[in-house]
Amino acid sequence: MWFVLISVGICALITSIFYVLMCTDTDSAVYKFLTGISDVFENNVPAGKHIVRCVKRSSHYFLYERNPLLQILYLTLLGGGYLVGVVEVFPKLPNMFLGEYHKYTFSAVFFLTIASFYAACTVGPGIITQKNARKYSKYSYDMMMYTPKKCRTTGILKPARSKYCSVTRANVARFDHYCGWVAQAVGEENYRFFLLFLFMTCCMLWYATVGIALTAFSIVEMKGLRTATFVNRKTGERFPATNMMVLSWILSQHNLMMAVSVMTFVMGIVVFAFFAFHLYLAGRNLTTNESYKWSEFKESIEAAKEIMELTVLRQKDAEKSGKSRADLSDLPLVPDRFKAIAAATVDVNDLRNMYDLGIVENFKEVFFPRSSRAPAVPKRQRNGGGTSKKGQ
Repeated sequence: MWFVLISVGICALITSIFYVLMCTDTDSAVYKFLTGISDVFENNVPAGKHIVRCVKRSSHYFLYERNPLLQILYLTLLGGGYLVGVVEVFPKLPNMFLGEYHKYTFSAVFFLTIASFYAACTVGPGIITQKNARKYSKYSYDMMMYTPKKCRTTGILKPARSKYCSVTRANVARFDHYCGWVAQAVGEENYRFFLLFLFMTCCMLWYATVGIALTAFSIVEMKGLRTATFVNRKTGERFPATNMMVLSWILSQHNLMMAVSVMTFVMGIVVFAFFAFHLYLAGRNLTTNESYKWSEFKESIEAAKEIMELTVLRQKDAEKSGKSRADLSDLPLVPDRFKAIAAATVDVNDLRNMYDLGIVENFKEVFFPRSSRAPAVPKRQRNGGGTSKKGQ
């Protein structure tokens, strides 16, 4: 039972790491809550300032600097789980529900998962430099989220959909996010391998979960536990088997195997949810970065519309009062670009992502990124007595 509780604790820790890495920023409630706790600890605990300073340095290194810690954790969990499978589950094959060939298919899935992880960690995201900027300038500026401007850090004219990654300290083409599990940014050229890594991890986790569950059911059936009679060792009282008794017996007799099944089940749900989220984004031709920017942009346009409407109302009130100009000093300035979009937009929900080309073309851009496609080459084609150029 202790193995199961420890495994649940590990799953909770890993899930928390997923959440902190992927879902929080400095304005989030989680970040503010953690900051509040550190302030209380720092002011009320002896040597609290020194401890908080050390924790902040460690957490900054862990969360905001490129490091191999999560890679080591991933390989440790994956390798440890596979070792448990070899020692605890493989000797129980074949059984009532699984054939012996699952030893080999599961091993194949394990090594393919390792290979996908290696690819996700080593294939670059598409680092933009002055020399190759043209290669990554295949997207038009939508003049909403993206406008022509230079990066304040590198001085490079930023191609549409690119972003400066503060962790890797480089401009990344079609930037999605920085992933601590692969210790690099995810961008235009490695997003497909990142999806493959998530897919194979899902397959590995669910294969292990189902395989262990079926092996446990096989043990229950082969020993006839569902129809057995259990005896209380202290009182000698006899009880007919219940589902809870059978589960308790399995957990006590095969605790390591069942602990791994709990971990793979919980993490399977977490990784599948993350994978499904990225499939949704890919189907809409959005990046993680753009999904946040798009909602912020709509909020900005909505705010611009309200400010412009309020400006008009104040101007009318000023004219009625005989004033030549209304007092607008308390209203924030609206950029001209936002004014034009707000004036042309009735409902912000009508704003559309120009990069969304339909689900087929969207996935094609993921698996065949524009930066890796050869430029169109003019081809001469005879037409009667002359020739004409036609792009391929």
